[in-house]
Amino acid sequence: MSTGGFIYAIGAVGTSYVKIGSTRTSVDVRLKQLQTGQPFPLQVLAMFPVEAHLSTIEKHIHPFLTAERKRGEWLDTPMDIARLETLVVRAIAYIAEASTPLPKTPSCSQPGPIGERITRLRMRRDMSQSDLAKTSGVPLSVINMIEAGVRSGENLRVETARKIANALTVTMDYLCGVHEEEDSEQLATGVVLVGA
Repeated sequence: MSTGGFIYAIGAVGTSYVKIGSTRTSVDVRLKQLQTGQPFPLQVLAMFPVEAHLSTIEKHIHPFLTAERKRGEWLDTPMDIARLETLVVRAIAYIAEASTPLPKTPSCSQPGPIGERITRLRMRRDMSQSDLAKTSGVPLSVINMIEAGVRSGENLRVETARKIANALTVTMDYLCGVHEEEDSEQLATGVVLVGA
């Protein structure tokens, strides 16, 4: 089944009112359907063919024109083929961007004993679990579960890992085992390079 058709702009003659929609059939057929019950004669201002994802493209065009919405689905905006084409291209780009996987946020999903690493770093800094909890803002019970291995890196929230890394003045990548070397310059200056 084809998901292509036309994105159209139909205007009310003598006004600046425009309706943008989509149809898999003829735009003229859609014009006749819309004309029923309208006080003004309607005309096709522009139409743009799309090969796929017709309704998705139309759905993404409408939010771009929220400020121009005047009455129901009718917009108060100038419209021609160039503007309609720009809106279609913008919607297609938005859909493509939204379906592209985002870069992975640094997290503690790496396999490995994160609890042991936190214990080692904490002891090296002469901190108790209570000290780490106060400094990081992570509850003592959570730190205790992580160090005991009850909570692994796979189910550790990114924000929790970030707070612990900041408190221990290491990068989140080091804390989670992505990198095996601590940055001694970072530790000396206290600068923490944690992923956003």
